Amino acid sequence: MRLGKMEMIDDIDQLLKGWVSSVADNARISLSLEEKPDADLSVSLYLMDILNMPVSGQGRNLPLQVRLRYLVSTVAENMEEAHQLLGKLLFSAMEKPEYEVGLESVDMRVWLAAGVAPRPAFYLSLPMRMERAGHARLIRTPPELVYRKMRKLDGVLMGPGNVPVPNGRIELADSKLSTNADEQGRFHFSAIPDKPLKRKFFIRAKGQDFELEATLPKKEESLLLRLQMMEV
Repeated sequence: MRLGKMEMIDDIDQLLKGWVSSVADNARISLSLEEKPDADLSVSLYLMDILNMPVSGQGRNLPLQVRLRYLVSTVAENMEEAHQLLGKLLFSAMEKPEYEVGLESVDMRVWLAAGVAPRPAFYLSLPMRMERAGHARLIRTPPELVYRKMRKLDGVLMGPGNVPVPNGRIELADSKLSTNADEQGRFHFSAIPDKPLKRKFFIRAKGQDFELEATLPKKEESLLLRLQMMEV
């Protein structure tokens, strides 16, 4: 069976980090539960559970999907500041249709296991999916192994007027690797083939589809993808 588009847990981590930064760009973001943060204000995005998410419909090629459930909390020297940010995050999440907010009480054993004092928090669940592209043909010849040098790629989606385009989906056409941009239009590929330098990208942003060719920058530089957005 061939595997289609696939999201990884770190893709969802980066998406949530971008969301938090859009609400409070001065806050430090951690994926663990912290008792004493290194910064004046800290947000914890702690992955609690991977939950079953049934797919409706019939057929062998339905996508595989689960829900990732995070525990969102804030901590600061000034608890009023921590509470204020927690409220902003809560209402921001409730405004996003793809975010599922849970307000059930956190089991005391969670805090005991983490070794931190109990504090206000809410649950945030997001879907993670893998598209399946059907059954592969039977291979009748020995496979040929090809070793390719890899590199990481950072970039940003930019629209007219140098305005960042948030939450877009970026796919590297020749390798079928894909990732999501955050609220500031920033995206990251942890590993892509180093060659060729000129690459084609498929992008889905704000309900529009784009196909761009771009030359990969130096490894320490970011790739700027400019989208000619249509008014909708």
